[in-house]
Amino acid sequence: MKTTPVDKEIIKTDIRQSNIRRTVYITTGAVCINIFILLQFLYNVNSATGITIQWRHSIILLHTVFIIINPALCLIAWYINLTKQFYTRLASFLIIAVFIAMPLWGTIASILDQQVTISIVAFFLGSAVCAMALLIRPVLALLFYSLVYLVFYFGIAVTQTDAAMILSNRVNGFGAIAICCGLSALLWRGNLTRYRQNRLIEEQKKDIQANYEKLLISSHELGKANATKDKFFSIIAHDLRGPVTSTLALAQLLTEKYKDSEQDEMIQMLQSSLSNTSKLLENLLVWSRSQTDEIAFEPVSLNVHKAINTTIEFLKVVASEKNICICNDMPEDVYVLADEEMMLTILRNLLSNAIKFTNDNGRVAITGLVTDDHKVQISMQDNGVGMADDVLKSLFAIDKKITSAGTKNEKGTGLGLILCKEFIEKHNGGIWVVSILGKGSCFTIELPMA
Repeated sequence: MKTTPVDKEIIKTDIRQSNIRRTVYITTGAVCINIFILLQFLYNVNSATGITIQWRHSIILLHTVFIIINPALCLIAWYINLTKQFYTRLASFLIIAVFIAMPLWGTIASILDQQVTISIVAFFLGSAVCAMALLIRPVLALLFYSLVYLVFYFGIAVTQTDAAMILSNRVNGFGAIAICCGLSALLWRGNLTRYRQNRLIEEQKKDIQANYEKLLISSHELGKANATKDKFFSIIAHDLRGPVTSTLALAQLLTEKYKDSEQDEMIQMLQSSLSNTSKLLENLLVWSRSQTDEIAFEPVSLNVHKAINTTIEFLKVVASEKNICICNDMPEDVYVLADEEMMLTILRNLLSNAIKFTNDNGRVAITGLVTDDHKVQISMQDNGVGMADDVLKSLFAIDKKITSAGTKNEKGTGLGLILCKEFIEKHNGGIWVVSILGKGSCFTIELPMA
Protein backbone atom coordinates (compact mmCIF):
# COMPACT_ATOMS: atom_id res chain seq x y z
CA MET A 1 0.00 0.00 0.00
CA LYS A 2 1.32 3.42 -0.98
CA THR A 3 2.51 5.61 1.90
CA THR A 4 0.63 8.92 1.96
CA PRO A 5 2.11 12.23 3.21
CA VAL A 6 -0.01 11.85 6.34
CA ASP A 7 1.41 8.35 6.94
CA LYS A 8 4.94 9.68 6.52
CA GLU A 9 4.25 12.35 9.11
CA ILE A 10 2.77 9.74 11.48
CA ILE A 11 5.81 7.45 11.02
CA LYS A 12 8.14 10.34 11.65
CA THR A 13 6.39 11.57 14.80
CA ASP A 14 3.82 9.36 16.52
CA ILE A 15 5.35 5.95 15.72
CA ARG A 16 8.88 7.17 16.49
CA GLN A 17 7.82 8.45 19.92
CA SER A 18 5.89 5.27 20.64
CA ASN A 19 8.89 3.09 19.69
CA ILE A 20 11.23 5.02 22.00
CA ARG A 21 8.86 4.55 24.94
CA ARG A 22 8.45 0.86 24.13
CA THR A 23 12.23 0.50 23.84
CA VAL A 24 12.59 1.82 27.39
CA TYR A 25 10.30 -0.97 28.66
CA ILE A 26 11.92 -3.71 26.53
CA THR A 27 15.51 -2.87 27.49
CA THR A 28 14.62 -2.42 31.17
CA GLY A 29 12.96 -5.84 31.18
CA ALA A 30 15.92 -7.37 29.30
CA VAL A 31 18.41 -6.02 31.86
CA CYS A 32 16.36 -7.55 34.69
CA ILE A 33 16.25 -10.93 32.91
CA ASN A 34 20.01 -10.80 32.21
CA ILE A 35 20.79 -10.16 35.87
CA PHE A 36 18.42 -12.86 37.10
CA ILE A 37 19.75 -15.57 34.71
CA LEU A 38 23.37 -14.56 35.35
CA LEU A 39 22.95 -14.88 39.11
CA GLN A 40 21.20 -18.22 38.76
CA PHE A 41 23.91 -19.71 36.58
CA LEU A 42 26.81 -18.25 38.62
CA TYR A 43 25.35 -19.84 41.75
CA ASN A 44 25.13 -23.32 40.11
CA VAL A 45 28.00 -23.11 37.63
CA ASN A 46 29.99 -26.01 39.04
CA SER A 47 27.12 -28.18 40.25
CA ALA A 48 27.32 -30.41 37.18
CA THR A 49 29.94 -32.09 35.05
CA GLY A 50 31.11 -32.34 31.48
CA ILE A 51 29.09 -30.71 28.73
CA THR A 52 26.63 -29.16 31.21
CA ILE A 53 29.39 -27.08 32.82
CA GLN A 54 30.55 -25.95 29.39
CA TRP A 55 26.98 -25.01 28.47
CA ARG A 56 26.57 -23.02 31.72
CA HIS A 57 29.80 -21.15 31.14
CA SER A 58 28.59 -20.27 27.63
CA ILE A 59 25.28 -18.97 28.95
CA ILE A 60 27.12 -16.90 31.60
CA LEU A 61 29.34 -15.42 28.90
CA LEU A 62 26.32 -14.63 26.70
CA HIS A 63 24.47 -12.81 29.46
CA THR A 64 27.65 -11.05 30.55
CA VAL A 65 27.95 -9.59 27.07
CA PHE A 66 24.29 -8.62 26.93
CA ILE A 67 24.35 -7.25 30.47
CA ILE A 68 26.69 -4.66 28.99
CA ILE A 69 24.77 -4.13 25.74
CA ASN A 70 21.26 -4.01 27.16
CA PRO A 71 21.96 -1.45 29.95
CA ALA A 72 23.68 0.74 27.36
CA LEU A 73 20.61 0.54 25.10
CA CYS A 74 18.36 1.13 28.11
CA LEU A 75 20.26 4.26 29.19
CA ILE A 76 20.16 5.65 25.65
CA ALA A 77 16.41 4.98 25.49
CA TRP A 78 15.83 6.70 28.84
CA TYR A 79 17.96 9.67 27.76
CA ILE A 80 16.08 10.12 24.48
CA ASN A 81 12.71 9.77 26.20
CA LEU A 82 13.57 12.31 28.90
CA THR A 83 15.08 14.87 26.52
CA LYS A 84 12.35 14.32 23.89
CA GLN A 85 14.97 13.89 21.15
CA PHE A 86 12.76 11.49 19.20
CA TYR A 87 13.75 12.66 15.73
CA THR A 88 17.53 12.25 15.85
CA ARG A 89 19.66 9.63 14.10
CA LEU A 90 20.50 8.22 17.53
CA ALA A 91 16.81 7.45 18.08
CA SER A 92 16.55 5.70 14.70
CA PHE A 93 19.71 3.67 15.39
CA LEU A 94 18.44 2.70 18.85
CA ILE A 95 15.15 1.26 17.54
CA ILE A 96 16.94 -0.79 14.85
CA ALA A 97 19.58 -1.96 17.34
CA VAL A 98 16.98 -3.17 19.83
CA PHE A 99 14.95 -4.87 17.08
CA ILE A 100 18.06 -6.83 16.02
CA ALA A 101 19.59 -7.35 19.49
CA MET A 102 16.58 -9.02 21.12
CA PRO A 103 16.07 -11.77 18.48
CA LEU A 104 19.87 -12.20 18.20
CA TRP A 105 20.10 -12.70 21.95
CA GLY A 106 17.40 -15.40 21.79
CA THR A 107 19.10 -16.96 18.71
CA ILE A 108 22.48 -17.30 20.42
CA ALA A 109 20.84 -18.64 23.57
CA SER A 110 18.97 -21.29 21.53
CA ILE A 111 22.18 -22.24 19.69
CA LEU A 112 23.99 -22.70 23.02
CA ASP A 113 21.04 -24.64 24.44
CA GLN A 114 21.51 -27.27 21.72
CA GLN A 115 24.45 -28.60 23.76
CA VAL A 116 22.09 -30.01 26.39
CA THR A 117 18.58 -29.71 24.90
CA ILE A 118 16.71 -29.40 21.60
CA SER A 119 14.66 -26.33 22.71
CA ILE A 120 14.51 -23.14 20.60
CA VAL A 121 12.15 -21.33 22.98
CA ALA A 122 14.69 -18.54 23.57
CA PHE A 123 14.87 -17.91 19.80
CA PHE A 124 11.10 -17.70 19.50
CA LEU A 125 10.65 -15.48 22.58
CA GLY A 126 13.44 -13.08 21.58
CA SER A 127 11.88 -12.69 18.12
CA ALA A 128 8.29 -12.46 19.42
CA VAL A 129 9.08 -9.70 21.92
CA CYS A 130 10.10 -7.32 19.14
CA ALA A 131 7.29 -8.45 16.85
CA MET A 132 4.67 -7.65 19.49
CA ALA A 133 6.29 -4.55 21.00
CA LEU A 134 8.13 -2.49 18.38
CA LEU A 135 6.52 -0.83 15.36
CA ILE A 136 8.68 -1.55 12.32
CA ARG A 137 7.82 -1.35 8.64
CA PRO A 138 6.91 -4.87 7.43
CA VAL A 139 9.67 -4.79 4.77
CA LEU A 140 12.35 -3.87 7.32
CA ALA A 141 11.01 -6.42 9.81
CA LEU A 142 11.24 -9.14 7.14
CA LEU A 143 14.83 -8.11 6.34
CA PHE A 144 15.94 -8.10 10.00
CA TYR A 145 14.23 -11.40 10.79
CA SER A 146 15.81 -12.95 7.70
CA LEU A 147 19.28 -11.95 8.92
CA VAL A 148 18.54 -13.35 12.38
CA TYR A 149 17.22 -16.58 10.86
CA LEU A 150 20.40 -16.99 8.80
CA VAL A 151 22.42 -16.83 12.03
CA PHE A 152 20.05 -19.34 13.59
CA TYR A 153 20.08 -21.59 10.48
CA PHE A 154 23.84 -22.00 10.34
CA GLY A 155 24.54 -21.64 14.09
CA ILE A 156 22.21 -24.48 15.05
CA ALA A 157 24.42 -26.96 13.17
CA VAL A 158 27.49 -25.95 15.21
CA THR A 159 26.14 -27.15 18.56
CA GLN A 160 23.53 -29.74 17.53
CA THR A 161 24.93 -33.03 16.21
CA ASP A 162 21.66 -34.80 15.46
CA ALA A 163 20.79 -34.15 11.80
CA ALA A 164 17.11 -34.83 12.41
CA MET A 165 17.01 -32.31 15.25
CA ILE A 166 18.85 -29.76 13.12
CA LEU A 167 16.24 -30.12 10.37
CA SER A 168 13.39 -30.02 12.86
CA ASN A 169 14.72 -26.90 14.58
CA ARG A 170 15.36 -25.15 11.27
CA VAL A 171 11.77 -25.81 10.17
CA ASN A 172 10.39 -24.74 13.55
CA GLY A 173 12.62 -21.68 13.50
CA PHE A 174 11.35 -20.74 10.04
CA GLY A 175 7.78 -21.10 11.29
CA ALA A 176 8.58 -18.90 14.28
CA ILE A 177 10.07 -16.22 12.03
CA ALA A 178 7.02 -16.36 9.73
CA ILE A 179 4.71 -15.92 12.72
CA CYS A 180 6.77 -13.01 14.03
CA CYS A 181 6.78 -11.32 10.61
CA GLY A 182 2.99 -11.67 10.49
CA LEU A 183 2.59 -10.28 14.01
CA SER A 184 4.90 -7.39 13.23
CA ALA A 185 2.96 -6.54 10.05
CA LEU A 186 -0.38 -6.68 11.88
CA LEU A 187 0.96 -4.49 14.69
CA TRP A 188 2.31 -1.98 12.18
CA ARG A 189 -0.92 -1.73 10.18
CA GLY A 190 -3.13 -1.64 13.27
CA ASN A 191 -1.17 1.15 14.95
CA LEU A 192 -0.83 3.12 11.71
CA THR A 193 -4.62 3.01 11.31
CA ARG A 194 -5.11 4.01 14.94
CA TYR A 195 -2.77 6.97 14.62
CA ARG A 196 -4.53 8.02 11.41
CA GLN A 197 -7.85 7.98 13.24
CA ASN A 198 -6.37 9.91 16.17
CA ARG A 199 -5.04 12.54 13.76
CA LEU A 200 -8.45 12.81 12.11
CA ILE A 201 -10.19 13.10 15.49
CA GLU A 202 -7.75 15.81 16.60
CA GLU A 203 -8.32 17.76 13.38
CA GLN A 204 -12.08 17.43 13.82
CA LYS A 205 -11.76 18.63 17.42
CA LYS A 206 -9.80 21.67 16.25
CA ASP A 207 -12.38 22.38 13.56
CA ILE A 208 -15.21 22.02 16.08
CA GLN A 209 -13.40 24.30 18.52
CA ALA A 210 -12.75 26.88 15.80
CA ASN A 211 -16.38 26.72 14.65
CA TYR A 212 -17.55 26.95 18.26
CA GLU A 213 -15.47 30.09 18.81
CA LYS A 214 -16.82 31.58 15.58
CA LEU A 215 -20.32 30.66 16.72
CA LEU A 216 -19.76 32.37 20.06
CA ILE A 217 -18.58 35.52 18.29
CA SER A 218 -21.56 35.38 15.91
CA SER A 219 -23.92 34.75 18.81
CA HIS A 220 -22.50 37.72 20.68
CA GLU A 221 -22.80 39.94 17.61
CA LEU A 222 -26.31 38.66 16.96
CA GLY A 223 -27.25 39.40 20.56
CA LYS A 224 -25.96 42.95 20.19
CA ALA A 225 -27.82 43.34 16.89
CA ASN A 226 -31.05 42.04 18.46
CA ALA A 227 -30.66 44.36 21.42
CA THR A 228 -30.10 47.30 19.06
CA LYS A 229 -33.10 46.26 16.96
CA ASP A 230 -35.34 45.90 20.02
CA LYS A 231 -34.22 49.26 21.34
CA PHE A 232 -34.78 50.83 17.92
CA PHE A 233 -38.32 49.46 17.66
CA SER A 234 -39.10 50.51 21.20
CA ILE A 235 -37.86 54.05 20.59
CA ILE A 236 -39.82 54.34 17.35
CA ALA A 237 -43.01 52.99 18.90
CA HIS A 238 -42.78 55.19 22.01
CA ASP A 239 -41.65 58.41 20.30
CA LEU A 240 -44.12 58.21 17.40
CA ARG A 241 -47.04 56.91 19.35
CA GLY A 242 -47.90 60.24 20.97
CA PRO A 243 -47.71 62.44 17.84
CA VAL A 244 -49.61 59.90 15.72
CA THR A 245 -52.37 59.57 18.34
CA SER A 246 -52.70 63.35 18.54
CA THR A 247 -52.78 63.68 14.76
CA LEU A 248 -55.38 60.88 14.54
CA ALA A 249 -57.60 62.70 17.06
CA LEU A 250 -57.23 65.88 15.03
CA ALA A 251 -58.19 64.01 11.83
CA GLN A 252 -61.32 62.69 13.56
CA LEU A 253 -62.29 66.23 14.53
CA LEU A 254 -61.75 67.36 10.94
CA THR A 255 -63.89 64.47 9.69
CA GLU A 256 -66.78 65.57 11.90
CA LYS A 257 -66.34 69.25 11.03
CA TYR A 258 -66.04 68.86 7.25
CA LYS A 259 -68.51 66.02 6.82
CA ASP A 260 -70.28 66.09 3.43
CA SER A 261 -67.92 68.82 2.22
CA GLU A 262 -65.52 68.76 -0.73
CA GLN A 263 -62.62 67.88 1.58
CA ASP A 264 -64.53 65.02 3.24
CA GLU A 265 -63.03 62.24 1.08
CA MET A 266 -59.46 63.50 1.52
CA ILE A 267 -59.88 63.87 5.28
CA GLN A 268 -61.30 60.34 5.53
CA MET A 269 -58.29 59.03 3.59
CA LEU A 270 -56.01 60.91 5.99
CA GLN A 271 -57.87 59.46 8.99
CA SER A 272 -57.67 55.93 7.56
CA SER A 273 -53.93 56.29 6.92
CA LEU A 274 -53.28 57.62 10.42
CA SER A 275 -55.46 54.87 11.92
CA ASN A 276 -53.40 52.19 10.17
CA THR A 277 -50.17 53.88 11.27
CA SER A 278 -51.45 53.93 14.85
CA LYS A 279 -52.28 50.22 14.69
CA LEU A 280 -48.85 49.45 13.26
CA LEU A 281 -47.10 51.38 16.04
CA GLU A 282 -49.26 49.70 18.67
CA ASN A 283 -48.45 46.23 17.33
CA LEU A 284 -44.79 47.17 16.90
CA LEU A 285 -44.62 48.35 20.49
CA VAL A 286 -46.25 45.19 21.82
CA TRP A 287 -44.08 42.97 19.65
CA SER A 288 -40.83 44.71 20.65
CA ARG A 289 -41.79 44.38 24.31
CA SER A 290 -42.53 40.68 23.81
CA GLN A 291 -39.11 40.16 22.20
CA THR A 292 -37.33 41.68 25.18
CA ASP A 293 -39.54 39.89 27.75
CA GLU A 294 -40.79 43.21 29.07
CA ILE A 295 -44.38 41.98 29.01
CA ALA A 296 -45.26 40.28 32.27
CA PHE A 297 -46.82 36.86 31.82
CA GLU A 298 -49.38 36.36 34.58
CA PRO A 299 -51.92 33.67 33.66
CA VAL A 300 -55.19 33.74 35.57
CA SER A 301 -58.56 32.02 35.31
CA LEU A 302 -60.31 33.99 32.54
CA ASN A 303 -63.91 33.71 31.32
CA VAL A 304 -63.69 33.34 27.54
CA HIS A 305 -67.25 34.52 26.83
CA LYS A 306 -66.64 37.80 28.69
CA ALA A 307 -63.27 38.34 27.02
CA ILE A 308 -64.91 37.91 23.60
CA ASN A 309 -67.68 40.38 24.52
CA THR A 310 -65.03 42.91 25.58
CA THR A 311 -63.31 42.50 22.21
CA ILE A 312 -66.58 42.84 20.29
CA GLU A 313 -67.39 46.02 22.18
CA PHE A 314 -63.93 47.40 21.33
CA LEU A 315 -64.41 46.76 17.59
CA LYS A 316 -68.16 47.35 17.25
CA VAL A 317 -67.70 50.71 15.52
CA VAL A 318 -65.43 49.16 12.87
CA ALA A 319 -67.90 46.31 12.37
CA SER A 320 -70.89 48.64 12.16
CA GLU A 321 -69.28 50.58 9.31
CA LYS A 322 -69.57 47.40 7.18
CA ASN A 323 -72.80 46.25 8.87
CA ILE A 324 -71.12 43.01 9.95
CA CYS A 325 -72.90 40.80 12.49
CA ILE A 326 -70.61 39.32 15.18
CA CYS A 327 -72.09 36.36 17.06
CA ASN A 328 -70.57 35.23 20.35
CA ASP A 329 -71.63 31.58 20.57
CA MET A 330 -68.99 30.70 23.15
CA PRO A 331 -70.43 28.91 26.20
CA GLU A 332 -70.58 31.23 29.21
CA ASP A 333 -69.08 28.77 31.69
CA VAL A 334 -65.77 28.08 29.93
CA TYR A 335 -62.58 29.41 31.53
CA VAL A 336 -58.99 29.38 30.29
CA LEU A 337 -55.71 29.81 32.13
CA ALA A 338 -54.33 32.85 30.31
CA ASP A 339 -52.76 36.26 30.73
CA GLU A 340 -55.64 38.74 30.36
CA GLU A 341 -53.77 41.39 28.33
CA MET A 342 -52.30 38.80 25.97
CA MET A 343 -55.67 37.08 25.61
CA LEU A 344 -57.40 40.34 24.67
CA THR A 345 -54.61 41.19 22.21
CA ILE A 346 -55.04 37.77 20.53
CA LEU A 347 -58.83 38.12 20.26
CA ARG A 348 -58.60 41.73 19.11
CA ASN A 349 -56.18 40.91 16.28
CA LEU A 350 -58.13 37.87 15.10
CA LEU A 351 -61.50 39.65 15.17
CA SER A 352 -60.03 42.72 13.49
CA ASN A 353 -58.74 40.50 10.67
CA ALA A 354 -62.09 38.75 10.34
CA ILE A 355 -63.90 42.12 10.02
CA LYS A 356 -61.32 43.43 7.55
CA PHE A 357 -61.75 40.50 5.15
CA THR A 358 -65.52 40.16 5.45
CA ASN A 359 -67.81 41.91 2.94
CA ASP A 360 -70.54 44.35 3.89
CA ASN A 361 -73.52 42.70 5.60
CA GLY A 362 -71.32 39.69 6.37
CA ARG A 363 -71.14 37.55 9.49
CA VAL A 364 -68.44 36.48 11.98
CA ALA A 365 -69.25 33.60 14.30
CA ILE A 366 -67.17 32.87 17.40
CA THR A 367 -67.62 29.37 18.81
CA GLY A 368 -65.76 27.16 21.25
CA LEU A 369 -65.46 23.72 22.75
CA VAL A 370 -63.55 21.86 25.46
CA THR A 371 -61.41 18.92 24.26
CA ASP A 372 -60.90 15.60 26.03
CA ASP A 373 -57.37 16.64 27.09
CA HIS A 374 -58.70 19.72 28.96
CA LYS A 375 -57.93 22.29 26.29
CA VAL A 376 -60.25 25.07 25.12
CA GLN A 377 -60.57 25.65 21.39
CA ILE A 378 -61.87 29.05 20.24
CA SER A 379 -62.83 29.32 16.56
CA MET A 380 -63.49 32.55 14.66
CA GLN A 381 -65.35 31.84 11.38
CA ASP A 382 -66.04 34.52 8.78
CA ASN A 383 -67.73 34.36 5.38
CA GLY A 384 -65.28 36.72 3.76
CA VAL A 385 -62.80 36.50 0.88
CA GLY A 386 -60.71 33.59 2.19
CA MET A 387 -57.04 32.90 1.36
CA ALA A 388 -55.06 30.99 -1.27
CA ASP A 389 -52.82 28.06 -0.28
CA ASP A 390 -49.55 29.94 -0.88
CA VAL A 391 -50.70 32.68 1.52
CA LEU A 392 -51.67 30.11 4.17
CA LYS A 393 -48.19 28.53 4.11
CA SER A 394 -46.48 31.81 5.03
CA LEU A 395 -49.16 33.29 7.24
CA PHE A 396 -47.25 33.02 10.54
CA ALA A 397 -43.71 33.50 9.16
CA ILE A 398 -42.06 36.70 10.35
CA ASP A 399 -39.64 36.70 7.40
CA LYS A 400 -42.57 36.77 4.92
CA LYS A 401 -44.50 39.98 4.40
CA ILE A 402 -48.13 38.89 4.15
CA THR A 403 -50.33 42.00 4.11
CA SER A 404 -53.49 42.08 2.01
CA ALA A 405 -55.98 44.87 1.64
CA GLY A 406 -59.40 44.29 3.18
CA THR A 407 -62.70 44.35 1.36
CA LYS A 408 -62.70 48.17 1.69
CA ASN A 409 -58.97 48.49 1.10
CA GLU A 410 -58.21 48.36 4.82
CA LYS A 411 -54.47 48.11 5.36
CA GLY A 412 -52.83 45.57 7.66
CA THR A 413 -49.72 45.87 9.83
CA GLY A 414 -48.26 42.45 9.08
CA LEU A 415 -47.55 41.88 12.79
CA GLY A 416 -50.97 40.94 14.17
CA LEU A 417 -50.85 37.20 13.49
CA ILE A 418 -47.16 37.04 14.49
CA LEU A 419 -48.10 38.51 17.87
CA CYS A 420 -50.98 36.07 18.22
CA LYS A 421 -48.75 33.10 17.53
CA GLU A 422 -46.04 34.23 19.99
CA PHE A 423 -48.54 34.95 22.77
CA ILE A 424 -50.35 31.64 22.23
CA GLU A 425 -47.05 29.74 22.36
CA LYS A 426 -46.28 31.42 25.69
CA HIS A 427 -49.44 29.69 26.94
CA ASN A 428 -48.26 26.34 25.48
CA GLY A 429 -51.18 26.55 23.10
CA GLY A 430 -51.61 26.38 19.35
CA ILE A 431 -53.13 28.27 16.43
CA TRP A 432 -54.20 27.09 12.99
CA VAL A 433 -56.38 28.25 10.13
CA VAL A 434 -58.66 26.66 7.53
CA SER A 435 -59.53 28.85 4.57
CA ILE A 436 -61.29 28.52 1.21
CA LEU A 437 -60.70 31.24 -1.34
CA GLY A 438 -63.93 33.17 -1.91
CA LYS A 439 -65.80 31.49 0.97
CA GLY A 440 -64.08 32.63 4.15
CA SER A 441 -61.58 31.62 6.83
CA CYS A 442 -61.73 29.97 10.22
CA PHE A 443 -58.98 30.73 12.75
CA THR A 444 -58.80 28.38 15.73
CA ILE A 445 -56.72 28.86 18.87
CA GLU A 446 -56.20 26.31 21.60
CA LEU A 447 -55.41 27.27 25.20
CA PRO A 448 -55.20 25.33 28.48
CA MET A 449 -58.45 25.17 30.43
CA ALA A 450 -58.46 26.77 33.89
